[in-house]
Amino acid sequence: MNIEKRLIKISFLFIAVPLLVISFLFLFFPSESIFFSFYDDFKLIANEEIQIKYIIENHYLNNNNLKFDVKMANYKYFENLIIINAENKILYSEKITPSDKISSLSNYIIYSLETNNTSNNKIQLLLKPSEYYDKMQFKKILYPILLILSFFIGISLTVLIFIKNLSKNIIKPLRIINESFDKIHRGNYSLNFPKFNVTEIEKVANNLEKLTLELKENSNQHYRYEQSKKELIAKITHDLKTPLTSIKGYIEALQDNINSDEETYFRYLEVINEKSDKLNLLIEDLLLFSQLDLDNFTYEKTQVDSKEFIENFASNKIFEFKDKTVDFILKRPIIATNIFIDPKRILQVFENIVSNAEKFTKDYISMSTTINASYLIINIEDNGIGIDPEHQPHVFELFYKTDDSRSEPSKTGSGLGLNISKQIIEAHNGKIILESKPNEKTTFHIFIPLMI
Repeated sequence: MNIEKRLIKISFLFIAVPLLVISFLFLFFPSESIFFSFYDDFKLIANEEIQIKYIIENHYLNNNNLKFDVKMANYKYFENLIIINAENKILYSEKITPSDKISSLSNYIIYSLETNNTSNNKIQLLLKPSEYYDKMQFKKILYPILLILSFFIGISLTVLIFIKNLSKNIIKPLRIINESFDKIHRGNYSLNFPKFNVTEIEKVANNLEKLTLELKENSNQHYRYEQSKKELIAKITHDLKTPLTSIKGYIEALQDNINSDEETYFRYLEVINEKSDKLNLLIEDLLLFSQLDLDNFTYEKTQVDSKEFIENFASNKIFEFKDKTVDFILKRPIIATNIFIDPKRILQVFENIVSNAEKFTKDYISMSTTINASYLIINIEDNGIGIDPEHQPHVFELFYKTDDSRSEPSKTGSGLGLNISKQIIEAHNGKIILESKPNEKTTFHIFIPLMI
C-alpha cells in the first residue's frame, strides 16, 4: 500500500474509531444505563410536564375549576404539584393545605400562566422534583462528559494506531535503509532488505539494491583495473628491459667480434632489428592507449573500396606467414563496397586480432567477408584453443587477460590490444563480436557501417 492510501486510511480512522467507541457504549451497555437511559428519562420528563400543564389548562384556565385530582403518585419525576397566585397564596396542593407557607421556591420547577380569572389572573405552577429527577440532573452533567471522554479515547486509540503504523511501516524501514547507506560507505555491498509494506519504500529499497549491485560491480571493475595497471607496468617494464638488454648484448658482441664472419654479423643485426620492432610495437600500443584514455585520439576517415583494402592487407599477411608453421588464408569472394574509415586505424585492428590469433592457433588464420543491410562484416578466424565461456564477456575489457596458467608466458599480451580495437571500431559506429568454441575455433566479427 502506498503512502497516499495510508494517509487516507489514517484520516478515516480519526473519524471512525471515536464513532466506534461511542457506538460500543450504545450497543453493549444495558438499556437502562448510559445513553439510552439518558434519552428515555428526558423524554419521560418532558411528557410528564406536558401532561400536568395540559390538565391545569383544561380545568383551571378554561373552567376556573380547581376541583381536579392530578394524582402525582402516577408520575415518576415529580412528587408534588402546587398552584399559587401572585401573592404566593396556595390555590391547590395535593400534600399541603392552603394555610401552609412555602418556605423556599428554589426546590421547585416554576411555570407562570395567565388566566381569565379576575381574582387570580396570574398563577404559578410549582412542580417539586422527585429523587429520580435529581438523578437526571446528575446524568445531564455526567453524560456529556462521558461523550467527550469517549471521543477523546477514540482519538487517542487512533493516534496510537497511527504511531504504531508509522513506526512499523515507515520509521523502521527508513532506519534500515539509513543503516544500509552506512554499510555501503564502509564498502559492504551485501544488502538484504526485508519485504516492506509501503510501496514507495519498497521501490526505494529495490532501487538501492540495484544501485548497490552496480556499485559492487564498478568497485570490482575498478579493483581489477588498478590491479591490471600494476601488472601492466610490471610487464611493460619487463618487456622493455628484456629486448633492450638483448639489443645491448648483441651490440657488445658485434663490438667485441669486429672480424667475425659476415653471416654472423647479419644474423646479429637481424635479431637487433626484430627486438627493435617489438619495442616499437609496444611503445605504439602504449601511446595509442594513452591517447584513447585521455580522449585525445583523432581519426582521418576517407572513402575506401572494401575489396581492394582487404586484399592488400591479406596479401601482405600471406607473404609474412609464408615461412611460418601457420597459414594465412583469404576466403574469396571478397565483398566490394564503399566504406568510410580511417584505413590506418582499421589496419591496426586487423593487426591486433591476427597477432592475437597467431599466438593460439594450431594450423591457420582465415579472413572472409559477408554483408547485410547495414554492415560489411569482416570475419577473422583461427582454429586454436578457443576462449572459455566465462571469459568471453570480458575479453574486450581494459587490461583483461585469461588465466595465464592456461597459456605459455610468451603468448600473453599486455591486455591492451582488444580493448583498443573495440574502441576504434565503435568510433566508426561499428561493433566487434566474439564467437568462440573451446578447443575448436575463435572468430572475431568486425561490423563496419556501409555508406548510404
